[in-house]
Amino acid sequence: GCPTVSIPGRAQPVKEYRLEDALQVTGHLILEGSDCAKKKSFKGNENDRLSKSTLKRLYPNYSKNVIDSLAVADEAITNYELIAELLQYICTELEEGAILVFLSGMKEITTAMEALTKIQYFQDSSNVIIY
Repeated sequence: GCPTVSIPGRAQPVKEYRLEDALQVTGHLILEGSDCAKKKSFKGNENDRLSKSTLKRLYPNYSKNVIDSLAVADEAITNYELIAELLQYICTELEEGAILVFLSGMKEITTAMEALTKIQYFQDSSNVIIY
């Protein structure tokens, strides 16, 4: 057989959160016509959007603002403002620890860093260390 290497370690518990959870805890709103909203097609075809009544049925425990945001959100667009607001929420409201944010490339990382610098909490280097 093939030689194997065994490295003991420990797994950290992971809980999955989704867009609707991030919108709920931050209070972030995605408005129609904003950079992170789906663009209306010239044909007026909005079949790719779920209706608000369908969203209410799928997410009964979420606020009206979350439903309104989900109705217009373009999930193909990275919402850097929401990432920054969510990181601030995690840093200020949850227990201490490290946060990893995975982005697809240098441009995305730079844009996320710029979004963080717009929030006063992240301007104070005594609050967080950003690598």
